[in-house]
Amino acid sequence: MRVLIVEGTPQELLQIPQVVEALRPRPDGNGVSVAGNLPNGDVRDAAVQVLLDKAPPRILDFVSRVQSWSGVEVQRGRSVKRADGMTSYIRFSRDGRTFMYLKPGHQGGRAEMRLLKKAAANASHARARDVKATNPYQVRARLSNDAAVEEAFRLAEAAYKAAK
Repeated sequence: MRVLIVEGTPQELLQIPQVVEALRPRPDGNGVSVAGNLPNGDVRDAAVQVLLDKAPPRILDFVSRVQSWSGVEVQRGRSVKRADGMTSYIRFSRDGRTFMYLKPGHQGGRAEMRLLKKAAANASHARARDVKATNPYQVRARLSNDAAVEEAFRLAEAAYKAAK
């Protein structure tokens, strides 16, 4: 076992190859798991914090509200294609079942929810995705303004409830 003690911002920590290696998921499923939230509601995954650093306040509020639901775990997405093993999106899950992916951005962000296309039928800001019926993430919401965030929050709640 190797102990690594470092201090710094999430961005600084992710510049240290040993930290990135320690946090990177392994093909066999082994590795550090930091899913979940701290008692004060903050995401404890430093890699998630890096993605949220430049996100507008409405995105931070959206993440905070969703992660406050019982049993929600928030993690940065994993990739076998990238050297650091990370993606540019955040994964929200409940009881091990992912119900939403969020890709934060400077202009806002977009969320893809584990809902059928019909869930977006009466939506003003969310849209049904042009995906095969076998794809469970059929609804995309752009979080470009406060009204869009509120609508995305309601859709995320529906996806959360369906993830039981």
